Amino acid sequence: MRVEQYSEKYHEDLILLVDKFSTEYVSLFDPDYSKLSVEDTISKFPKELIFLLVDGGQAVGVIAGISVPNRYNTKKLYEEILWYVEPNHGKYAFWFVEQVEKKVKAMGFSGLIMSVLNSPKGEKIKRIYEKIGYQYLESHYIKNL
Repeated sequence: MRVEQYSEKYHEDLILLVDKFSTEYVSLFDPDYSKLSVEDTISKFPKELIFLLVDGGQAVGVIAGISVPNRYNTKKLYEEILWYVEPNHGKYAFWFVEQVEKKVKAMGFSGLIMSVLNSPKGEKIKRIYEKIGYQYLESHYIKNL
């Protein structure tokens, strides 16, 4: 098991992972989600900020994010927007987060913001985040118009 930055050799794996994430989570609040939006979703992330959990020669997890300025100082933060790990590799999910922490720190980021979507797994994920040192930051609400 290893963590790599995105490369084209994993493009098909990434499409499958993003589609699974979107089917499981995005469709909860976006009734217009379709598989056609997967490539569009992927294109919104800087390639160097997409990290893959790789088992053998296959990507089995993804953390994709963006660089955002810290609102309170001049440092930059890595904000995770999409995080998905294949269920049969779930035991590596938080190891994956820890490896991404190391990678983004080496890239000059001063912090990592992890999101929790409102889902059946949400409360469990929040407890684990707190256990590994994350602090609660804020909540967001969405209304489809």
